[in-house]
Amino acid sequence: MILLFFSIILVFSTISILTSALVLINSSRISYGISVNNVPLSGLSKEAALEKLKQAYAKITETSELVQLHYQDQSWSIHPQDIDFKIDMNATVNKAYLIGRNKNILQGFIDRADSAINGKELPVTVTYDEDKLKTILRNIAKKTDHPSKNAECNLSAKGELLITPEVLGQVLPIDEVADDLKNFITTVDLPKSIQLTLTESPPQITTNDLKSIDTILSSYSTKFNNGNYNRSENIRIAAASLNHVISKPDETTSFNALTGLRLAESGYQEAPVLIDGKSVPDIGGGVCQVSSTLYNAILLANLKSVERTSHFYPSAYVPMGLDATVADHLLDFKFQNNLKHPIYLLTQVSQGTLSIYIAGNHEDFSLYKISLQSIVDKTTPPSITFNYDKTLPTGRRITVDSGKTGYTVSAYRLKLQNGQEIDRELLHTDTYSPENKVILIGTR
Repeated sequence: MILLFFSIILVFSTISILTSALVLINSSRISYGISVNNVPLSGLSKEAALEKLKQAYAKITETSELVQLHYQDQSWSIHPQDIDFKIDMNATVNKAYLIGRNKNILQGFIDRADSAINGKELPVTVTYDEDKLKTILRNIAKKTDHPSKNAECNLSAKGELLITPEVLGQVLPIDEVADDLKNFITTVDLPKSIQLTLTESPPQITTNDLKSIDTILSSYSTKFNNGNYNRSENIRIAAASLNHVISKPDETTSFNALTGLRLAESGYQEAPVLIDGKSVPDIGGGVCQVSSTLYNAILLANLKSVERTSHFYPSAYVPMGLDATVADHLLDFKFQNNLKHPIYLLTQVSQGTLSIYIAGNHEDFSLYKISLQSIVDKTTPPSITFNYDKTLPTGRRITVDSGKTGYTVSAYRLKLQNGQEIDRELLHTDTYSPENKVILIGTR
């Protein structure tokens, strides 16, 4: 009997709720069971619901501070205007009002009945500028972060290799903090006081990585005009990008990957470069001297050249056949560490001299002295181009371009023992094109 009694009560309650839901279908009130962040809006008109939400969130909308962030003895406040924070009351009420007002009458009835029986919780509609929030966090990170520092190997004035230990860094995890704040902001769990926690930032190179570096395997130096500021600056920037680079056994190193694109915003200056065989001003002129110097250094350390291209014309800073040109997106210089231990690049730029050192382990020293040699296999004299000029007297000749001789050159890596050659490796054979000699002939 008791079970039957409660069953009858349940049936009548359900009928009552469903009847109320039916009544509200054609009314201008919000369905039963609807709440916004635990603020009940059941049976309210849109105007009444809007007023109720305004009262519920008055403290938030009137506050001058949404979040306080703390780290050690530092604090930062984020205000609504800092991130364009807004609670859209009208949008929230409209979402609540539309529940059960489907185009499909049956589905609308089902939705209203479901909310009336089971209840339905809606989030408040909040908008804010995530980019502005992250900008604030990035500015905070400038005051909290302690960047990691790689372990370094440096060459002393006495020629000794000195290792400086790494420093473990700490950084603010900006994306993680932004996600946490997003949760508080979108649920209007505000105002909030948050203690920031930094995460460890390990260095890329540790003392352990450098433990086998104990000697200079090779070095190579080239000269440049220190008075040419733009070209000298380009050499300095490119050389600095190679400094303190480690290459592990079997690893291939790309020159372009280390230097990045030669762009003005990276500090590169306009200086002469060879494009299609012609010397023209361009950003990054002089960088090829760095790649060519590195090429000779790695050859002398008995490392493997993987990708290398010669210039169109011979370069003044290295012997013919021993240059390595580079160009953004087009030409790269790559080498592989084919030794048993890591190698470490060191660069120095001073008083018109660029020096690149390959440091490594004494066990990787070649059993023989390594030497480089380039041999001219063929010379090609320039052709002569005659241009006629009506402004010059008939028969008069003026050489406007003396032209350049072309060369076919073979480069070798030699192994010497007691000054005697015991082996010779052909590296490549290059062809440097001749440049036509141009003569003007008068026809006046």
